[in-house]
Amino acid sequence: MQSALTAQWAGYQSEIVSAEIEYTSLHFQIKSQIFTPEQFQAALAKIDFLRTDDADRALLARQLMQTFCPERLEAKESVSSEGVKSQAVAATSPLSPQRRKLLLQGRERRCTTPQMEHVLTEDLHLLAAPSNSDVKAFRRGNCPYWFEGLEWFRTVPHEVLFKSCQLNRVAATQAALPHSSGDLWRLDYVEKPETHGSRVFLDVGDGLPRRWELVSPQSGNMVRLELYHDYVTFPGNVLCPTVRVEADFKQNKATSVQLTVIEQAKFNQPLSADAFRLTAAKGWGWFDWQEPDHHSGVWPQAVADVAAFFRNRTRSVALTQEASTGSSPVRSWRSLLLLLNGGVLVVVGIVLWRRSP
Repeated sequence: MQSALTAQWAGYQSEIVSAEIEYTSLHFQIKSQIFTPEQFQAALAKIDFLRTDDADRALLARQLMQTFCPERLEAKESVSSEGVKSQAVAATSPLSPQRRKLLLQGRERRCTTPQMEHVLTEDLHLLAAPSNSDVKAFRRGNCPYWFEGLEWFRTVPHEVLFKSCQLNRVAATQAALPHSSGDLWRLDYVEKPETHGSRVFLDVGDGLPRRWELVSPQSGNMVRLELYHDYVTFPGNVLCPTVRVEADFKQNKATSVQLTVIEQAKFNQPLSADAFRLTAAKGWGWFDWQEPDHHSGVWPQAVADVAAFFRNRTRSVALTQEASTGSSPVRSWRSLLLLLNGGVLVVVGIVLWRRSP
């Protein structure tokens, strides 16, 4: 069975070459309510996540508030024209479902959110903030801001899990997965004995996770719970969960939740090169944080290709440093050869001088 699962996973890991995913993202803290992992899942099972338009998204946010963050709803007393008092429920700080879009092709990535835009191209990670009218450039892998990548939507286990795990077949009801039908494979394994271990429940048919638990080996309490609901085969013949939920727990109580709902997606359909081209308007600021010495400025004109601008800066800075330090490999070798030639001439001169009468 292990070989069959690893073969499935290998197929999943290589089948996606491009993707275009439009989704809603929500993140919220749970402060006044107490939800154990079991209570948290039971509450989620009562919520319909598959909503499509703006009105439905607002309703989804309100449902989540009423369930997990009721303190964020405030009852305000109002007086009608007839002098009758009534209670009007208003959201003082409502959850804001964010419309987002993820594009990927090969190693190129682009994630667009209401606040910022991430573009990963070759060795650069560009972070554009329209509200600040600026763009920051990092070396790829050094940007401190997180965004949902492909592995967030379609988490595929790796065969290294089998190095130290137990594999059992269990019923979906035993795993407390109301959105699953049929049997599941349960894998128990320890990633770091001092900190945490994991339990993952995989669908017997497709081998993809329906639930992933991170637990403390010392206390046995839940640390993180990941749920993958409503799998759909999207255009491009890719199986992916429509709803993905990640909840963090402290002392076995839910503290924060991050979830996404895919509205539409298509895979393995070529994207244009311009899909990953970031532009900037005249007057936007730029911050080059690729190197320890940070630099900044303002663009006097609109920039058609921000990545090209930062790459040209990197090359010009390298050339400037080379000129100031004399570190050019070609120039260094030439200098060495000149020194050697000079040394040879001196030796020859001394020999000839000694031989002269």
